[in-house]
Amino acid sequence: MATLAIDINQLDPSDLLSKIEHGDTVWLTCNGQTVATVSPTVSQKTPIKGEQLGSIRIGTMQGQFTVSEDFDAPLSNDLLDAFEGQRT
Repeated sequence: MATLAIDINQLDPSDLLSKIEHGDTVWLTCNGQTVATVSPTVSQKTPIKGEQLGSIRIGTMQGQFTVSEDFDAPLSNDLLDAFEGQRT
């Protein structure tokens, strides 16, 4: 993945699309000024267990740890104050 600057006067549409398809972001310039940025779209596909998502592999920690039932319970006032930097 690279970022490329292409002068709009030297634009080759097929070359531009090829670069974008390969993950490059292209900055279109005219007289040295950026006039547009073209980048590949981000896939909205939801990964399934064990599928690669960028550098994250979904499901690799399954069975390695447990999350308690109350992991999202409200914090006690003392602990909440400590997180917010307030001393009691």
